Amino acid sequence: MRADELGLGSRGYGLLGACQGIGSVIAVWTLPRLHATRRPERSTALSGVVWTVGAVLLAGTDRVWLAGVGVVLCGTGWMGVINTLYSNYMVELPAWMKGRGASMVMLNVWLGTSAGAVVWGTVASSTDVRTALWWAAACNLVIVAVSPVLLRVHGPAFVTVSPASGTVAAAD
Repeated sequence: MRADELGLGSRGYGLLGACQGIGSVIAVWTLPRLHATRRPERSTALSGVVWTVGAVLLAGTDRVWLAGVGVVLCGTGWMGVINTLYSNYMVELPAWMKGRGASMVMLNVWLGTSAGAVVWGTVASSTDVRTALWWAAACNLVIVAVSPVLLRVHGPAFVTVSPASGTVAAAD
């Protein structure tokens, strides 16, 4: 969407999509260290702030390389939130509920994504993509601020996910 405004065309759109993927991989590499030193609430808040910084950078620039950095940050923040919440659900749920829990988590993630896309699209259609990004960043900051109070993650103090072995371990 910003790719058109930046004059990038379809290749540029693909490049920005790759930047989101790079950000997601960066999150997966850095999350074990982050989770080893912070509670889940702090990890999700930090990831939310990273996403917000990326959205602000993407909205506020006309430089392609800065837009790319913004999208990398958005990918990092998005994966950080999803990974932290999902791994905590998997650690906290009893074995017999993990499948049901995973399906409920994914249902809520994609339901929220769908509803958010409708709202975002409505704002972008009535204004422009830049304004919609500014609003998304502002709303995300509000969510980051109220989440620790209203949506507390009652997980273990630290969750370590090992991508190499596919294990999830908790330590209080």
